[in-house]
Amino acid sequence: MLIRRTSGLAKIGKILTITLFFYIINSLFSIIIFFPIIPFFENVPLIAKIIYSALCLLSLAIFTVTRKAYEDLAYDSFLKLSIFSTILGIFTAFIIGGILVYYSRKMMIENISRR
Repeated sequence: MLIRRTSGLAKIGKILTITLFFYIINSLFSIIIFFPIIPFFENVPLIAKIIYSALCLLSLAIFTVTRKAYEDLAYDSFLKLSIFSTILGIFTAFIIGGILVYYSRKMMIENISRR
């Protein structure tokens, strides 16, 4: 179902734009841990680094699709995808990314229920 753009939906768009920053920064950070510049990550097994990097890139891709669903005003798709973005964002977007996606999902549900 498609809905009209309101001020509440505009606020959700701003939150999602801020959230994108956390997803991108953490995806870049996951690539940096491969380099032995940071001594803390020298003892981490290579397979763990690969899994974490892949998870970060997957969460960025899912978040991008979620944001595209928001821009297309397809709230059913947005609500479904935001669950996955929230769960992955907790682990791969400095926790705040997942919380912001959850908050935007909550705001979307409130906007829908008002109609």
